Amino acid sequence: MAAENGFWIDAPEVVRLFPTFVWKCQLWPEVYRAINAAILNRLHEVRRALPPLDRGEAWQSGHGLHRLEEFRTLVSCIDAAVATVLAHLRVGNHDVSITGCWANINAPGAAHRMHAHPNNFLSGETVEFESDGATMPIKPFELPGSFLLETIEADSYVMKLLDYGRNRQVELDFSDAPYFTIWSDLNPFICIEPCWGLPDHEEQRPFEKKLGIQTIPPQETFTRRFSMRLD
Repeated sequence: MAAENGFWIDAPEVVRLFPTFVWKCQLWPEVYRAINAAILNRLHEVRRALPPLDRGEAWQSGHGLHRLEEFRTLVSCIDAAVATVLAHLRVGNHDVSITGCWANINAPGAAHRMHAHPNNFLSGETVEFESDGATMPIKPFELPGSFLLETIEADSYVMKLLDYGRNRQVELDFSDAPYFTIWSDLNPFICIEPCWGLPDHEEQRPFEKKLGIQTIPPQETFTRRFSMRLD
């Protein structure tokens, strides 16, 4: 990706956190120092009328900080980075907006508890498609979104990755796996991984009824396999 921008030192880079990934930008010191100072001053003003936090206490601001003047440069950095990423992914629609931005302040001894945010779970949306066994009906620009696939009524559970330029291939046999994931950051990299479980669902269920859960009796073992062949 092009690195020509007044905000960051290098082009945004991918940090792979499966099943999604994060785009990281390293801002110039003069940029992030000004942003940090403006944010800290604003948070100080927001909390001026509030009592100090006692040891072990935590505070969270409202979720509209991105609308404040002091956050304008930060928002501009984010907008520029998003435009760069979308251009790299060849996504034509750049109509992206920040819907929430907030700050957490923890006093000594406080902890930011484990929590979940909306849109972090399986939505329940499914798409059925058929394959002729020759090509996968997924567009390259869709791969960063990560596909969780369940193979149904398939004649074969073998997937092949072909490098036509070098006349090489990788053959993966998922006969023993109920699901597999496929995703890519559109660099010379693709991940295809067998799965014996699924992420949580948007509609939370008892753990033992979780979609894709594998039950192992006490003192028993769970053994599954998949094979890979390089040609």
